[in-house]
Amino acid sequence: MRQWRPSDVLSLEKPLRPYALIILNQKLNRLDIFKKLWSEASYRFCADGGANRLYDAFEDDVELREKYLPHAVHGDLDSLRKDVRDYYESKNVEVSQDHDQNSTDFMKCISLLRKKETSDKNKDGIKYDIVAFPALGGRFDQTIASINQLYFLKDETDRQTLLVSDENLTILLDEGKHRIECNRQLEGPTCGIMPLGGPIVLTTRGLRWNLTDYPCHFGGMVSTSNVLASDIVEIETDKPVVWTVELKEDTC
Repeated sequence: MRQWRPSDVLSLEKPLRPYALIILNQKLNRLDIFKKLWSEASYRFCADGGANRLYDAFEDDVELREKYLPHAVHGDLDSLRKDVRDYYESKNVEVSQDHDQNSTDFMKCISLLRKKETSDKNKDGIKYDIVAFPALGGRFDQTIASINQLYFLKDETDRQTLLVSDENLTILLDEGKHRIECNRQLEGPTCGIMPLGGPIVLTTRGLRWNLTDYPCHFGGMVSTSNVLASDIVEIETDKPVVWTVELKEDTC
């Protein structure tokens, strides 16, 4: 049974697992969430236009902006503004370009992380979890691309990938059994289990409306608007399924 504690990244305690934070190209509305994620991240990357969003988030406080310098700005750089590029390069932030048009800027940043993991500086061979923020909302195609990235990474069982938005935490549960520890001071009560990759058979425990060997698919039953009934949720699925839970307004 695979163990999950996704809200660790937003708790007051130091997360048990080291992670890299990837800032995507959406407006940073929840600076409370952003600052918490930033404070504990081992690596901090901006995916192309994510650098514009980071820069603009502190347009009224230049001194504070200087406290939030990423390790790198990476992508095809078609969205990166010149003034933003000039600023970060003047602060010795690595700005690098990848012209591959078959990968998103999110994917390009993950490739950059892999290079960091295999470099001589990573002597302990640490493999970092991935936290993307803001990962949902905005353009629908970009939201789907972010969720698709979860599917790309599902076979990396020694790495967990978490999508964080203003209102949700989202992960992908691969085929098998999963135990999710929920911090109900930070998340819930509403949650959902969505078979975005195709029909599944689902069994759950710890929810208000549990399912037992129940077929779920679009055009039929989908467990949206469910409710946490316990600090522990157990899910068994025969195929990959998306788990999402809402964040409380005063999460951080």
